Amino acid sequence: MVDTSEQYYFFDEVFFHEENFCFDNEMLREITSRALTKVPSKIVDDLFNNCLAIIQENDASYYPNHIFKNKSLIVFSEKIKEFSKEEREDLVMHEVAHFHLRHKSFFDKDNEYIQALKGEEFSAFYKESMSRFEKQEVEADKTVKLWLDKYEQWRKKEND
Repeated sequence: MVDTSEQYYFFDEVFFHEENFCFDNEMLREITSRALTKVPSKIVDDLFNNCLAIIQENDASYYPNHIFKNKSLIVFSEKIKEFSKEEREDLVMHEVAHFHLRHKSFFDKDNEYIQALKGEEFSAFYKESMSRFEKQEVEADKTVKLWLDKYEQWRKKEND
């Protein structure tokens, strides 16, 4: 049985929210607002208070708050414009799931530490980091699926 007690925002509530994390990028604000209507409102509130989003030419990624002094950062690729509506929403929710789960970055050590590693030490570090990265990707995907299942149950309940 899926818990349907979650609350959700409507598109306009997210798009026009004063704490919206997309600055003045209207295209990104629209894309993220559509996806965030399917994320529980308490998570959206946390996101708006503790995270920023930008768009750039490179691939999408998430940077945890230890890198940017108390604000996490989600970076979306400009390629997101080319994605279908469903792909956009999936990508946004996936990156938000990393934020919600408080995942660490792929290399959460400083560059000097990483550069000082040699041979087998670096190989072990790299292998452990890749293993953690893969686990985090799976965990984020599972979280998105859970959110979508709960959202569909909530919509069903609202329409009854």
